[in-house]
Amino acid sequence: MKNYNRPHGHYWSFKTILQDLRLHEDDIYCEVGCGGGILLNMAMSKVKKGKAIDHSKDMVELTMQNNRRDIEEGKLEVIQGNAEQLPWSAGSVTACASANMFFFLKQPKPMLREVFRILAPGGRFSMVTMKNGFWAKITFGWLYALKLYTDKEMASMLIEVGFSNVKVETKAGIMQACYGEKKSDKEVQNQEVSAAK
Repeated sequence: MKNYNRPHGHYWSFKTILQDLRLHEDDIYCEVGCGGGILLNMAMSKVKKGKAIDHSKDMVELTMQNNRRDIEEGKLEVIQGNAEQLPWSAGSVTACASANMFFFLKQPKPMLREVFRILAPGGRFSMVTMKNGFWAKITFGWLYALKLYTDKEMASMLIEVGFSNVKVETKAGIMQACYGEKKSDKEVQNQEVSAAK
């Protein structure tokens, strides 16, 4: 549990996600796979409200300890559950993040579809995972049987479930920074008008 309270190896991922999301005080933030709640704590200082989910009971308890004030003030909801079946309604969040958990999912698309579903029009999604490549495999892949994807494969998955303005980049050697947006109502309307011409 000590590593999850001070996940020094994950701080680069946290910084990347926060830079991509550009959180502001009107945001309703969601984190899928919240681990010990350190990134969540960093994000909650910038947003109006938050929601978080993790499959592990221990991680949920640790997240609640690390974010007790926001929970007691009714600003934050933390749930034990499944990333492939998020418990929140469609369009209920404006920004969503996932750090260093995507590679554990055996079926990645259901999670991406769920994130897209709960995002409001104009919402943003940022995720950091590991790229499929030689160094990632010899460093971690053999130990955890991680599910890794190339930048092209990851971008294709994000586009397939509906994300626009998709950006996938490999950074720091093996880390894969992913970003996508849900089109605003105006963008969808403009697209429909263009298609009708």
